Amino acid sequence: MLSRFKNFNNLPYAAKMCAVLAIFCMMTLNACGLSLKTKIGAQLAQGSSRDPVITEVLPEAPKSGDTVTLNGKKFPTRTKNLIARVVLADGSTIDSSINIIDATSATFNAPAMLPSNITSIQMVHEDKTLATFEIKNTNKGPVQTPVASITTGDFGYDQSVTLLTFPVAADIYYTIDGSTPTTSSTHYTGTITITGTTTLKAFAVMTNYTDSGVMTETYTMTASAPTADIAAGAYGPAQSVTLSSATAGAAIYYTVDGSTPTTASIPYSSAINVAASQTIKAFATKANFSDSDVAWVCT
Repeated sequence: MLSRFKNFNNLPYAAKMCAVLAIFCMMTLNACGLSLKTKIGAQLAQGSSRDPVITEVLPEAPKSGDTVTLNGKKFPTRTKNLIARVVLADGSTIDSSINIIDATSATFNAPAMLPSNITSIQMVHEDKTLATFEIKNTNKGPVQTPVASITTGDFGYDQSVTLLTFPVAADIYYTIDGSTPTTSSTHYTGTITITGTTTLKAFAVMTNYTDSGVMTETYTMTASAPTADIAAGAYGPAQSVTLSSATAGAAIYYTVDGSTPTTASIPYSSAINVAASQTIKAFATKANFSDSDVAWVCT
C-alpha cells in the first residue's frame, strides 16, 4: 500500500506519519462498511422481525360458513381494515374481513359457496400481503353420491326410504320439494317417509372431501283402485258389498247406476246393500296422491 506513494522514503517524518494514518483509516472504513453491509443483507434476507406470522389455520380445510381461526404471532392489533384473502388453485381470490383477537389469534368467516381447491390464506392490509399460510392438499376426492333404498317409481301407498353414501361418516342433506339441497337443508338422520308424490334430492359432504353429486328420485303416488269383497256375478238373495283400497286413508266414491263416479258421487262409508241387479263403479282418492282408476262391479 505504501509503495503507491512515490518517494515515500524521501518524505519528512511528519508527512510519513500522515500517510500511514490515512492508509489505516481507509482500511478500517472498508472493513466496517463490509461488516455493516453483511449485517443489513442478512436482515433483509430474514425479513423484518415485526412481520406477522401465521402458524396454523383451523379448520385445516375451511368450508362455506365455517368460522376460521388463524393462530400465529405478531398480529397487528391496532391495524384496521385487515383482510383474509383466500387464494384458489386457479389464482383467483376471495376476500373476507379479519377479526383480530390478540397478537396471536384472529378469525374470519369463510365466504359462501367457498370452493375446496384452496392453496393458501393470506393476511392483507391495503393490498399488501403481511403473512401467508400454505394449505396442504388434503383433498381425498368426492364423497359418493347418496343412494336411495327405493328408486323412482309409481306407488299406491306410503314409502319408507333410507339413504346411504361412502364414506359412511359423511353428512347427507336432502329436500323433498324438488329444490337443490345445501348444508342448510334437512340433515339426514334416518328413514324418510314418503306420503305423497315427492321429488327427493340429496347430496353428501365430509371434511377433506369434495361434495358429492346430487341424487334425484321421484316417487309418484297413485291411490290404489277399490276392490269388492264379492265378485261380479248372478246371485239369488240380496248381497252386502264391501269396498276397500290398499292406500291407507284413501276416500272412496261410488255410483250404482253405471255412471262414472266423481268426488260428488256417494262417499263410501259402509257395506252397500244390493237387492237387485246393479252396476257399481268406484274410485279412490287421497291428498298428494293421483286418483285411482275407476273399478266396477256388476251384480
